[in-house]
Amino acid sequence: MKGENVLKNEMWSKTISKAKKGNKKAQENIISMYGNNLLGYIINITHDLNLAEDIYQEVWIKVLKNLKSYDVMRPFSPWLITIARNTIYDNKAKEKVIEFSQLTQSENYPEDELLEKERLQLLNELIDTLSEHDKNIIVLKYFEELSNEEIANRLNSDCGTIKWQLYEAKKRLKKKASGEEDLLWNAN
Repeated sequence: MKGENVLKNEMWSKTISKAKKGNKKAQENIISMYGNNLLGYIINITHDLNLAEDIYQEVWIKVLKNLKSYDVMRPFSPWLITIARNTIYDNKAKEKVIEFSQLTQSENYPEDELLEKERLQLLNELIDTLSEHDKNIIVLKYFEELSNEEIANRLNSDCGTIKWQLYEAKKRLKKKASGEEDLLWNAN
């Protein structure tokens, strides 16, 4: 299994190296490998397919533009998710303020929707304050929805270690969230 991971890492390094040099095929391979998960993540956050598709395009433009700054020794998914999350928030900041009359005409409870968006934004901000390793494990587990075994394979570790590291990362995240429990953990 370790030999298989070494081979995957070598292939990944070559793909990234080519993509950094502008090789379109290598760039397409990266998009193909991560595209579906990325789009799913964006849809999950925005709850709007049209907006998600626009953000998806914008994220890949930013990724390819900033690929030279990516460190191939670090996992790609957390780097990609961070760019996506920041792009989503940048996009939300550009949105016009919703008029009160539109809020009161909504069939959904707008305060619940706003509270959920606020909760997700706070959670993402808290995740960004974690160490790189903790952030990687949280992103792989809860945003990419990988099993502990899949995370262990991706990080060249064993499943028991990943379980313990995930437990510790969640404990540190809860500690950072102290004072925000009502918003984070008691959402509808």
